[in-house]
Amino acid sequence: MKNLIKALSFAAIVGFFATACNSDPCKDVVCGDHGTCTEGVCDCETGYEKDTADLCNTLMRAKFVGSFQAAESCDTLNYNYQVAIAANGTSITKFNIADLYLTGTTMICDVNTVNGTEFTIPSQTISTGLTCSGSGSINSTTRVITVSYTVSDGTTPQSCSAVLSPL
Repeated sequence: MKNLIKALSFAAIVGFFATACNSDPCKDVVCGDHGTCTEGVCDCETGYEKDTADLCNTLMRAKFVGSFQAAESCDTLNYNYQVAIAANGTSITKFNIADLYLTGTTMICDVNTVNGTEFTIPSQTISTGLTCSGSGSINSTTRVITVSYTVSDGTTPQSCSAVLSPL
């Protein structure tokens, strides 16, 4: 009888631990439309981040989109004007800033998908004879965007910074 009790106790303990070890940590985890559960934690696809419900449903670039008041300071000039930021159709990580530096053209920016608050302005032509490159970041709470960039006509580079406040 003692051996039977010992055997049943041992089987119960083994069964408990075997069940605990085999449970799927992602079984009840919902990650949203663009997330995958790994060991009980949601990982968002490139270009997406968690929303207020902790689901991977929000494009990282979405927080940059809108109308902004720009306060720009360059080496030789200072301006205040409005800019529009819109999604870029070629990539889910890209967005466009229209009329930064008052050229009447659009700068293409690419969100850093590691932290989702920084972006780069890869070197690009923004107007006849003018190229631009730089970087920026957004304060996720206030949505204020700071941008640092250099505009060059091929001979004289001009360093600029702009603070974009949401309208």
